[in-house]
Amino acid sequence: MDIQLDRIVNRPTANTPAKDSPTIRGAEPKELFTGALENADSVSLSDFSLHLNRAAQSLTTIPAVDHGHVAAVINAVSSGYYRIDSTRTAENLLAMELRLPA
Repeated sequence: MDIQLDRIVNRPTANTPAKDSPTIRGAEPKELFTGALENADSVSLSDFSLHLNRAAQSLTTIPAVDHGHVAAVINAVSSGYYRIDSTRTAENLLAMELRLPA
């Protein structure tokens, strides 16, 4: 069966009778599909999924990179004010690795 948005086209399939079938002879397409449209499948989203959707939409307004912070770190590193603690960095990487699922 093909359904178009501007009109309903009824073509026989294995599950629907032919146009000349006595059960639908003379019936208008609108009359044939009224019950089907009223009983159509529906989808409802949980409160959690709606919350996630709102959160995802709000994140689109936040820039992915804080260019001001990046510039400040670059200036601190180039001026020698910001020192990278390799031990602390390694410990944090290991801790993060341990938190990952196996």
